[in-house]
Amino acid sequence: MQVHNNDNDTWQTLGLATRRLLSKLNEKEQEDGNGNADRCREDKQKAEEHRRYVEQRLRDIAAFEARYRPKERQSGG
Repeated sequence: MQVHNNDNDTWQTLGLATRRLLSKLNEKEQEDGNGNADRCREDKQKAEEHRRYVEQRLRDIAAFEARYRPKERQSGG
């Protein structure tokens, strides 16, 4: 009785396992990529909202100062 050691079977099994592993990794990267894009978009929106808030506050401060500075100059003489 001869025992045939077929190395191709071993390589096919390793190849299949590797293929499955790479497939799972690619799926995971795509999921992470979508999550990163969403986070990036949210970060940009937050930054834009913060910028608009700061600009509005600066306008409010400038309007406040413009309203009350002339009175100081007039009363100060």
